[in-house]
Amino acid sequence: MSQVSHLSSAFESLLTYYSEMRLLFMTLRKVVEQRYCQTDPTSIEDHSNLPSQGVSAFVFLRFIVPAILHPHLFGLYAGRY
Repeated sequence: MSQVSHLSSAFESLLTYYSEMRLLFMTLRKVVEQRYCQTDPTSIEDHSNLPSQGVSAFVFLRFIVPAILHPHLFGLYAGRY
């Protein structure tokens, strides 16, 4: 396989991955909005940032924390402590 085909294959998988992640984040955002951002005119609490915080927390807990706790599983560290 040539370098050009490797590169085009990488870009194709990136575009597929990107669209799937966008769909996942959009769905997560909608669920958070529906469940926790009910508009109540008498409420003084502002939940406008909650959907963004939910997506950020998901990314952090799903992808960053495992890499911090087990870096050897992701090739970030040669072996166990």
